Amino acid sequence: MNESFSKIIDKISEALNFFDFSFIVSGGLTFSVIFVTIDFLNIPLLLLNSISTPVKIIACIGAIYICGLISFAGGKSIRLYFLYKLDSKRGFSPIFIEALKFIKKYDETTATEVDSFIHKDSDTLKLYYTRMWMELRHCANAEATIKLLNRFWVMQAVFEGLYFSFILALICSTVLMLIVNHSFMIGIVIAFFCIWFCYKEAQRYAETQINEIVIAYKKFILNGNREQ
Repeated sequence: MNESFSKIIDKISEALNFFDFSFIVSGGLTFSVIFVTIDFLNIPLLLLNSISTPVKIIACIGAIYICGLISFAGGKSIRLYFLYKLDSKRGFSPIFIEALKFIKKYDETTATEVDSFIHKDSDTLKLYYTRMWMELRHCANAEATIKLLNRFWVMQAVFEGLYFSFILALICSTVLMLIVNHSFMIGIVIAFFCIWFCYKEAQRYAETQINEIVIAYKKFILNGNREQ
């Protein structure tokens, strides 16, 4: 029973990935913020009044997906900008090097390869990290790890997209409060909290992925399972 339930969960997770779940979640919120803002400002959407309901639904689904793509790209860029400005020690290179030093410290057999990369520049480290992903994807023993990492990536993308959505909600709430003369203080406070929460969660999932990849690479690839 438990095994069957686990398979169902895995299938649902794969389906959500296939339909870009992360884009739909943040895209839905971003689209809603824009729609509500337009409604409060009484901006007429003449084009929507001239098309049929099924076309409106299709158009909204497309708009939500596009908003999701923009939210993810924008949220990631903004998060990384503030990360490197405010806490550069939590950036990719320091976390990746810290993980490399960890596996080197507790397993000297990894020292040769790790030492050849540990003092390289950021671009080289990113290429090494990409190679780790590639080799793990082709390692049969690492299949469960890759599934877990894919879930981490989806959750990171969700929070980065929502990070952008709540920033937009904060800006729109402030503009509406000034223009429409309504109190949106509750919305502004909630947006501030959600921005902070999404930033922290996106960073947590990003760091977890890096650490998991390095440790899995050591276990499944460096310890004798690399394909020739």
